[in-house]
Amino acid sequence: MQNISGVVLDENTLQPIKGVNVLLVEKDISVKTDKKGYFEIKVIIDKEFTLEFSIASYRKQSVKISNDSISNIIVKLIPISFFLLISLEPSAIK
Repeated sequence: MQNISGVVLDENTLQPIKGVNVLLVEKDISVKTDKKGYFEIKVIIDKEFTLEFSIASYRKQSVKISNDSISNIIVKLIPISFFLLISLEPSAIK
């Protein structure tokens, strides 16, 4: 059994992100990061695998990992910026 572990950070602030869903795609196993952004998955893997990271307000990211680099994985998620555009008809402005 192997430990796949690492940390998920905000790309801009480098702060850990709590509650990120970390999915081991090939095994359909998922965990969430703790308050320090740390995750750990205990599983038997014998080849390259894909981890998918997702949480609201950030872009989903997939990372291919080989068997020789399964610990101390550092992932930086990019925040999604939301802009609200309001359009008013000229007759609505008084």
